[in-house]
Amino acid sequence: MLKEKKGNEFLLSLLKKYGTLAALVAVICVFSLLEPRFFSLTNFYNIARQMTVLFILGVAETYALIDGEIDLSIGWVAGLAGILAVAAQAEGYSTSMAILIALIIGLLFGLCNGFLIAVIGIESFIATLGLGQIANGLIFLYTKGAPVIGLRENFMYLAWGKISGIPVPLLIILVIFLIAHYHLKYTSTGRFFYAIGYNPEASLMSGLNVKNLKILSFAITGLLCGVGGVIIMARLGSGQPTAGPGYLLNAIAVGYLGASVLKEGEFHILGTLVGAVFIGILINGLTILNVQYYYQFIATGLVLLIAVGLASMGRKK
Repeated sequence: MLKEKKGNEFLLSLLKKYGTLAALVAVICVFSLLEPRFFSLTNFYNIARQMTVLFILGVAETYALIDGEIDLSIGWVAGLAGILAVAAQAEGYSTSMAILIALIIGLLFGLCNGFLIAVIGIESFIATLGLGQIANGLIFLYTKGAPVIGLRENFMYLAWGKISGIPVPLLIILVIFLIAHYHLKYTSTGRFFYAIGYNPEASLMSGLNVKNLKILSFAITGLLCGVGGVIIMARLGSGQPTAGPGYLLNAIAVGYLGASVLKEGEFHILGTLVGAVFIGILINGLTILNVQYYYQFIATGLVLLIAVGLASMGRKK
């Protein structure tokens, strides 16, 4: 009886650690068998372009999740930052200045989120949802629901360009992955974020400035939203008012999928990358197979529920 119990626990542990990876391999195999065009270098480049924003916003959400919080504003903040970057170019500003404006907008919203949560004491669910709605209102106040045009080619190069034959989005993913992975794993602030997420009371008693660290974490989240907003609009070639919010559900799914990769319930950047690849491949494969968009929503919702379940079981352990 004891051996059987240990065997079941071992199998459950394997499922929590490697279930997502096994499912990813299975999805790739199924799509490759159903559609020969799927397993091609051209399509993998397309997947990389499609998943760039998903990964960036997934990393942004991961920072919030590590702190034991959640950020529901990321889609709207990314959309506002991207819209204002396009507007800056339309007014004649340089590409670098337009990108800087997007980063500042994202950073400001991140700081506001952190202040409301860490200092005022509002629950992250409510604080980020409220600020997200403000960002959404500002988008439509500025655009009146119409696309903002005026992007130049050097801006769109961020989404469509290549360097030595390698798509720029792939390089962006690599840079953000390396920076975030190093920060969370090898720096003191990264370890403090994890400590706060696991036990904020113990972190406070051990001398950590929990308020400032949470504000810093949300500032990083906001900054990444600014980057994501730039890439969204660069891909679309114009400032689309409704482009940002659609990424929220998938970004949360990416974060929770990451917690079910290799580690039991711990949010980490390698897992977030795998989660972004998983969601990106799932959406790309369903699109190539001409599956209706509402089935894609159902598939994403199921993946999110399974990911949250696996992550929750790991964190309870």
